[in-house]
Amino acid sequence: MKAEKLKRVLEDLMTEAEAAAFLGVETSTLRASRSSGRLAGYRAPMWLVLGSQLRYSKEMLEVWSKNRDHDTRGRRRAKSAAEAIREAKMARMEQLRQTV
Repeated sequence: MKAEKLKRVLEDLMTEAEAAAFLGVETSTLRASRSSGRLAGYRAPMWLVLGSQLRYSKEMLEVWSKNRDHDTRGRRRAKSAAEAIREAKMARMEQLRQTV
């Protein structure tokens, strides 16, 4: 029973190269994220060290990716609104300059 559970857990684990491909980043970027704690502007995904082997859980990467995609869409909307406000202010300033 325990052996079957362990086998399923180990099958879910990915190497660094597999995790990088899954996330669509370079292996070196994923490696750097472990020391910086950030990946693509977000907290880096968790990893495991089993003996001398570094592994990522596919399930955890899926959750990380899903949460990041959600945040990215939210940030893009906020950025677009901020840009629109900035453009409106710049246009208003230009109108004021022309009237003076």
